[in-house]
Amino acid sequence: MSYIFLKYIHIFFVATSFALFFMRGLWMMRGDPAPHEAWVRMLPQVADGLLLIAAIGLISTTPRWEWSTWIEVKFAMIAIYAVLALAVFREGRPRWQKGLAWVLALLVFLQITSVAVLKLPGGIFAVL
Repeated sequence: MSYIFLKYIHIFFVATSFALFFMRGLWMMRGDPAPHEAWVRMLPQVADGLLLIAAIGLISTTPRWEWSTWIEVKFAMIAIYAVLALAVFREGRPRWQKGLAWVLALLVFLQITSVAVLKLPGGIFAVL
């Protein structure tokens, strides 16, 4: 597959993943039972899996010498996002802790996006 095709597939699943995480977080904050339904738990996993496959495809089509520090920063921030996302949906935590983890995860997600778009390790903070 071409790099451009994989890039747009990746961007589509980034947007899908963000939207699903945002909605699940809103439902969790409101106390709706929807986040506990099977399709609500499964759909984000499918979207994130396809996002990962597209990312692996992009990595495999990009020569190693074109990699830069911003990609390494992006990988590290994805790990931070994953830990925060786990904290959001973990049972037994007070709602305020889940809400704080959700807001922090959204901010990290937006910073990951700014790093990827600007191709700068500092993302939006490098421009300010």
